[in-house]
Amino acid sequence: MTEQSLEQSTIINEIETLLVYYSFEAKEDNYQVLINQWLTQYSPQWIRLAVLEALYLGRYKAASIEQILTSWKRKGNYTLRFNHDFESLICRNIVNKLTLKTPRQSESKPKPLTSIPQFQPNFTPSHFFLKLKAVAQFTLEN
Repeated sequence: MTEQSLEQSTIINEIETLLVYYSFEAKEDNYQVLINQWLTQYSPQWIRLAVLEALYLGRYKAASIEQILTSWKRKGNYTLRFNHDFESLICRNIVNKLTLKTPRQSESKPKPLTSIPQFQPNFTPSHFFLKLKAVAQFTLEN
């Protein structure tokens, strides 16, 4: 498997994990079918960003992701409302749940990922970030 397809496979696994972890409402019984439909029109990177955008907007439906993707396609570029702090909080929680499956690996032996690739600026956390982090941790613990 090439490095690019391995990276795309990782992103696709992350998308599916986000959809499952945050219980997105979908018409399809299987998220993989839904993701494959999106992949016919959009890149895995755009789909991942649209899932995060839907989470940020509090819209936990697959139809919302499709609306976001359609809007971005019409504009020719994506527009993000969330910031790095939000992405870090959301993606940090799923790292342990995310596994990388390649076609040659058996289903019983998934390889866990150690991290999710994301932008890492050098900055001091904002007051908003610290509040959001506390809320997220409280929610996960209860």
